Amino acid sequence: PLGKVGRTAERYLLGGVIPVAAALLLTLVGALVRWPVPGTAVRAQVPPPLPAPGPTVPKPKPKPKVEQPVPGPQSPETKQVTTPTPGPGGGNIPSEPTIPEATLDAARSGRPVPYQLPGVTAPVPRSLWPGVNPGPRYAEHIADVTVTFVVLADGRIDPASIEVSGPGAAPLKDATVAAYAPLQFQPGRVGSQVVPVLMTHRYRYPPN
Repeated sequence: PLGKVGRTAERYLLGGVIPVAAALLLTLVGALVRWPVPGTAVRAQVPPPLPAPGPTVPKPKPKPKVEQPVPGPQSPETKQVTTPTPGPGGGNIPSEPTIPEATLDAARSGRPVPYQLPGVTAPVPRSLWPGVNPGPRYAEHIADVTVTFVVLADGRIDPASIEVSGPGAAPLKDATVAAYAPLQFQPGRVGSQVVPVLMTHRYRYPPN
């Protein structure tokens, strides 16, 4: 058995070897394991923020396909046929849909058609309306004269058709007939047909 000195030496030996071995072990573990440094916060891996929800834009709907009609056999065109009707002097007056039947009947009768009827194109004078001069005897005369006459299909006035009426018109009759008889007109029409037209014209004497 060891003496007192030997046990003492053994105790000091074990007391020195164990701390050295523990220090070596801690050094080895410290080299292998990375320990956090005191005073340093551990950074946590935070995922990036999600984008804020915005208005939802609807996707455009595809346009429906329009089927083009397949050309088929075309039906023959229907043309409106206008049946001509006999007019005065053996001519034909087409029955146009825009002309009233009463006007067509008047034109078919062969008599002069009043210019006021709808569908009648009134004759137009080729010159200005004439001035009536009854002479110095009636220089101070006052009259309101209405003249009616027939414009023939060739644009001339039928002298026998001239009638003069109105307040104070009697003294001016001969001068009025003489002034109006030579007038020339563009012929009147019903549709496209030239027809004789009964006209009316009014003038005041003396002229203003």
